[in-house]
Amino acid sequence: MKKGIKIAMGIGIVIVVALFAGFGADYIGNSFRDNCREPSDGYCYSTSVSKPIIENQCYDITTQEECNANNECEWDSYYSYSDECRQSYHNTFSIFSLIIGIIALIAGFIVSKNNEALSGGLVGGGIISLIIAVIGYWSYITELLRVILIGIIAVILIVIAAKKLKD
Repeated sequence: MKKGIKIAMGIGIVIVVALFAGFGADYIGNSFRDNCREPSDGYCYSTSVSKPIIENQCYDITTQEECNANNECEWDSYYSYSDECRQSYHNTFSIFSLIIGIIALIAGFIVSKNNEALSGGLVGGGIISLIIAVIGYWSYITELLRVILIGIIAVILIVIAAKKLKD
């Protein structure tokens, strides 16, 4: 296989693995979040594009009943989430991304002798998935824990590279 094709395949695999980790984690996390959202205030807006916003009477309506009674208006609710709900979403998001990242890394090293493009793609996708996992949980950890976590990941990657990638 030509070197350019190997590189392109490896990059493609990196992107797809990272997207799978991110979107999969978001999908699973949203199932938790959707179960605990609560409607809050909302606003009335115009469904007509022919009237300028300033002249539109929908924006002055403050209740959902009045808004729904007007054929040119529609109500949109805000939703609020409890801190527990947000924490549950971020936990799920990060754990899923972490699992996918670890699986991709392990699989990448298992196939390393047989297929360079697949191996490189899986390892790259695994690394990006680990980064996604850390970023997903970033706002819930202290600065010290952030430094420690990034340090641990860096050491693990350096040790793996040193032991597994000897020429």
